[in-house]
This record gives sequence, C-alpha cells and structure tokens, in this order.
Amino acid sequence: MGVLITIILITSLCMSLLFLIPSIINAPHFDQSIKITQNSDFASYSSQGNGTRFNPYVIENKIIDNNNLQSYGSGIDISNTDAYFIIKNCQVKNAYQGIYLRNVRNGMLSNNEIFYSSDGIEILYSENVSVINNTLKNNRYIGLYLYDSINITVYNNTAIHNSNGMEIRNSENCTIINNTLSYNDDGLLLSYSKNIQISNNSLIQDGIGLLGSIISYLDHNITSDNLVNGRPIYYLKHQSGIVVPENVGQVILLNCSSINVLNMNCSNSMDGISLFFCNDSMIKSTILEHNSRYGINLAFSRNITIDNNTVNNFSLGIYLYISHNNSLTNNNLSVGSSQGIYLYYSFNNTLENNSVSLCDYYLGSIHLYSSVNNLVFNNTANQNRQGIYIEYSELNTFCNNTCNQNQYYGIYLRRSDKNQILFNNINENIYGVYLTYSDDNNISWNSLYQNLLHVFERNSIGNEIKNNTYQNRNPEPYYYPWHLEIWIYMVIIALVVVISILSHLIIHIRKISKKEFNKTAKNELKRGT
Repeated sequence: MGVLITIILITSLCMSLLFLIPSIINAPHFDQSIKITQNSDFASYSSQGNGTRFNPYVIENKIIDNNNLQSYGSGIDISNTDAYFIIKNCQVKNAYQGIYLRNVRNGMLSNNEIFYSSDGIEILYSENVSVINNTLKNNRYIGLYLYDSINITVYNNTAIHNSNGMEIRNSENCTIINNTLSYNDDGLLLSYSKNIQISNNSLIQDGIGLLGSIISYLDHNITSDNLVNGRPIYYLKHQSGIVVPENVGQVILLNCSSINVLNMNCSNSMDGISLFFCNDSMIKSTILEHNSRYGINLAFSRNITIDNNTVNNFSLGIYLYISHNNSLTNNNLSVGSSQGIYLYYSFNNTLENNSVSLCDYYLGSIHLYSSVNNLVFNNTANQNRQGIYIEYSELNTFCNNTCNQNQYYGIYLRRSDKNQILFNNINENIYGVYLTYSDDNNISWNSLYQNLLHVFERNSIGNEIKNNTYQNRNPEPYYYPWHLEIWIYMVIIALVVVISILSHLIIHIRKISKKEFNKTAKNELKRGT
C-alpha cells in the first residue's frame, strides 16, 4: 500500500512538472529600468552604434515592468544628452513615465508600447526628437506630453484610452501628423505653444483644444484633413463674413468677425465650438452632445449671439472666459458633470430664457465668478446639485428665474456684493437663498416655497430682504449668528482638551497597573523560591 501511494505521488509530481515547464520556459523576461544622464551612459544599454548622426546608439527589445521600478520611477529615463540615439521595440508598463526625456537632443522613439503607466511619453526641454509609430494605451494621465520643447516630430502614433491623448505645452515648431487618438477623455491639447503643424490626424470621440492668453499662442496650422469622427475640423483664423459649412466635426475660430455657425452637430468631440478673440458672430441651432471639455467656449470674445442651441451630456456646457457684451438666449442644457453656463471674469452679458438641468456640480448649474453687470433673466435652473452660484461678483441682476428642486441651494452668494435678486421663483431646495460674506444685496419680491430654509445669511451685512413670499417649512429669513460659530469652535476645542487629558490619564493608570502587576509577580516568585 505504501509503495502504491509513493508511485501515485511521483506520477502526480511528474505530471505537474510537465505542465509547469512550458510556462517557465515561456515566462517573459523583464529588464531593469534604464537611466542615462550623460552621453557616455548609452554604451551600457545600447546594442549598437556610437552616438553619431549616421550611427546612433540603439536601445531595443526591452520589456520593463513596474516590478523592477522604484516608486515614481520611469521605465526609460534619459537626460542631458546630445548624442544621437534610437529607442525602438520596447515595452513599458506600470511605470510613472514610460519614457522620459529631459534636456535631450537628437533622439528617436520608434515602435514602442507604453501602457498602464501614469504618463506614456514625456519630453521636456528637448530639441530635434522624433516620436514615430508608438502605441500609448490606458495610461492614467497623458499619452504623450511635450513641454518647452522645439522641433519635435510626432508621426503615426496611436493614443487610446488615456486621460489626455496628447498635450503640447509651451513648445514651438512641432509637427503632429498622421496620428490616431481615440476614446481619450481629452484628445489633443495645444496650450501656450507657437507654430504647431497639425495635419491628417484621426480623432475618434476626441478633438483638438486650444489654450492661450494671446493670439500667437492660438495661431497654428491646423488643416482640414484632420478628422473628428470622420468629419473635418474647421479651423478658421483672421477672417470675416463667412458661414461655416454644416458637415464639420468641430469648429475653432481665431480672431474672426461676422462668422455664422448655424444648424450643425458638433458632438462627441473635446470642444464642440470654440471662439477666441472673435466678435459680432452667431452660434445658433447647433447640437452639442458628449463633448469631453466644452460644448461652446468663448475666450476674449465680444458681441457673440449664442441662441437656441442644445447641449447635453457635457463636462462644461457654455463657457465665457473674459468675454463681454454677449447674449445667451433660448439654450437648453441638460446632464452635465460641471457647470451648465459659466461666466469667468466676464462683464455686461445677457443670459435669458435658458434652461439648465441635471448638472451634478457643487458650483452651480449657472455660475458667475468675478463677473460684473450681467443680466440673468427668466432662466430655469432645476434639479441640479446647485441652482445659481455667484462668487466674487457684483452689480449683477438676477430676475424672474426659476430655481426648483436643486439638491442644496436655489441661489448661492459667496463674497458677492450689490447684486439684485428679484422676482425669482425658488422652491423645494434645502436653502432657497444662501448668503455668506456677501453684503448690500437686494433680495426682494421672490417666491420661496417648500425650502428647508428660505433665506440664510452668514457673516453678511447690509442686505435688504423684503417683500418676499414664503410658504411652509421655515417661514422667515434665518440670520446665522456669528457668536454661535465661536461657541461651536470653543466646544470643539474643549472636547479635544478633555479627550487628550483622558488619554494621558488612561496611559498613566495602565503604567501604574503594569508596575503593580510586575511587583506582585516578583513577590510571588520570591515566595515560591
């Protein structure tokens, strides 16, 4: 019987080894991370070359996994070099940066795969680098990031399912050609860069975004062979008197006047319609859905009419950035992760007959920040997390708006003075009107029904609250007493002190008890001996 059991065990062990041996043989070999800080370091890692233009160093066929990296480490890290080199056919995953170049000249990254890292490829303070045929996938932040670099060529790469596909920041004379960006949260962002060539790229549920405070940061060569969801990107600069063709995937206007954007659908992009330094133009009867950043974006623009547009499932619906004397009327915005309408340092605008609903953002469905002398009239802000949110803004008029069934505030004022809140219907919110550090506002002739607290003041003085109609719940304005706040802080401090004293007392008692126990034990041992 024992012999039989031994034979069975040996047979089982042999069978297990037969299954395990192929797995052991085929298990991938993981290379150590690579760190190069001067030209002479290349020789330790390269398979060929001497660093000259016609015989560059070649680092190839490396497989690098986070198991071999320290925290915040890069898979391949090269800095302060000007030798010619090629990194090709490498795979990096689970790194902080897959490939990181800093202060590098004369490099090429070719046919590499980088995925499940924080950033795919980062190139900083570098010059004359080519990024060709790489795959950047499922990285947490950015697939490809260029910063303060010159003469970078990005050709035929694929960026998919990253937070940002590619970002070119503070860089000049770069070329982005024939790349595919798909299903990133944001597609290709050009920020504070100059003279970027963008051609023949395919963007699927992505788009191109621009960021800059002067025209030269926004003035690039973006050709019409760039496609968003199979339709051309329409980038127009320094023109006037044009009607934008309807069959485009995204609209970007720079320093234009008298442009009409009518009856089109710019959905499933990064930004639907963007106007920079434009005036006297119209955006009307467009459909903008599932844009990852902005539905409509105005920056440094004036006298723009935005009328009768539908914006759904947006991050930020309509954004006015330092834009004045614009008219937003009859727009319908629904289901947003951020604000429906946001005015930032914008003056003398009119918001009328707009409807904003189902915005799940703590700063309101209609949000004014440091904005002055705007008219917000006859709008509806219902069933959002917050209704109308007013920050650091003054001399605005909010009249005849409806703010119902918002999770927290109907109208919220924070550090905002001298605003008129008149003839609004504010119902079934937790707070009807909430003021904090806001003075000299006029809150009159409003209807406030079924709010938990109709009007709530905190650290605010000089507000005129009169002739409002209240019904049910709290029938009168509630003034938050400043001395109550002090008492709350004092009670909290007292509790902390008491808990600290009790903790020290318990520790002291335990020490005494331990000493008594040890003393008793020693006495018992002496008696036993």
